[in-house]
Amino acid sequence: MSNGGDFKAGWIQELVVTFDDLLASFEPTDEGDVSAKVDIVDAQKPEEFDGHIVGGSKSSFSSTSSSSSSISTSPIAIYGHIRTAMNIPVERLFLSTPIGNQRRWASSNAHSRLFARLGLTTKRPVVVYDELSSLRAASIWAALQRTNFTASLYFGAWPEWLIRAPDHLKSIPE
Repeated sequence: MSNGGDFKAGWIQELVVTFDDLLASFEPTDEGDVSAKVDIVDAQKPEEFDGHIVGGSKSSFSSTSSSSSSISTSPIAIYGHIRTAMNIPVERLFLSTPIGNQRRWASSNAHSRLFARLGLTTKRPVVVYDELSSLRAASIWAALQRTNFTASLYFGAWPEWLIRAPDHLKSIPE
């Protein structure tokens, strides 16, 4: 009989990148710009990546009287991306035509061709992140893994980078 509670959680270091790991991968170039020792893939939607989306809204209810209430909205997100990142929205992993009413992943060969067209190579490690949840990033990560890339997930995602990274390593529209 097994004793419940003996589970020990942990993560595999090679699959997870922290803020400090990613920050350390950047270096200045001779032209005064920066480059990264890894390829960085952003799994956000294109409008999130470009920062051309109004930052969502959070509804808050406040009573104005005992019989009525009002709803106010306020911006809660700043969109953009990590400098040097390329955008691969998760939708690009799927077949262009659904089978029945279901979307299905494209083949490994199709994923390999997509990554090659975008300039990714199996010779460089790839770090993947998204806007918050890492669900989209995990899908891109899985596609990279199945096509023999060395890929890891940036655990802090865009919100941590936005708060902690120096401004020259963020791309946010004015």
